[in-house]
Amino acid sequence: MRPTLQGFAVLLGSLLFAFAFASVGFGQEVKQQPKPKPSEKGVSKGKGTRTHPATAVARKYLTHIGARRWEESVKLIDPLFLTEMHEDYVRRVMRTVSIDEEVALLRTVGAERLRDLQAMKPADFYAARQKSNDEASLTPETRRQMAKSSEVEILGAVAESTELVHVLARHTQETLKERLSEMVVISLEKTSGGLWLVAPKHQKMRVTPLIGGTPVPSPK
Repeated sequence: MRPTLQGFAVLLGSLLFAFAFASVGFGQEVKQQPKPKPSEKGVSKGKGTRTHPATAVARKYLTHIGARRWEESVKLIDPLFLTEMHEDYVRRVMRTVSIDEEVALLRTVGAERLRDLQAMKPADFYAARQKSNDEASLTPETRRQMAKSSEVEILGAVAESTELVHVLARHTQETLKERLSEMVVISLEKTSGGLWLVAPKHQKMRVTPLIGGTPVPSPK
């Protein structure tokens, strides 16, 4: 199987944030976001930098992704996002209308029964899902070459607030016959403990309902 440029672009997006929309719901109503705190020193709005601590996490994450180290990459993702992604997949399996469809979804993540899927840790589910997507899309030879040739270049970072930073990077890999390059934006959020984690939820479309042309107030 020879991947095309278009196929690679779709695959890379899948590998980075396979469930960014599925776990939260495209077009789903979301609460109005709180007003961001002033940007951190050295990463003001509209001013990029390559030295922000979040860039090191983004580089590590993309490096693991490129090398197909799913069990390592998942350690850098927001646990709440992983939990929502896992729960969404469980609901998807429960909504299937045929045994064949249910079995196919379960086998994709290495589960035999619904209870096996429900018992999986969110991180293990994520790693199994990513590995399955990868193996279904590329030959072993192509995967090895892409992992071997993976390169990550951090171009900069822009802070939306003191707890949210978006890192721009270029991820380059080679197939057996082509060199492929993709611009990637990784959103990272600071935890209460001061750690930066990949937060795919911040890369989905936000939809805020309006009443009379004004945003709906957040519930107290």
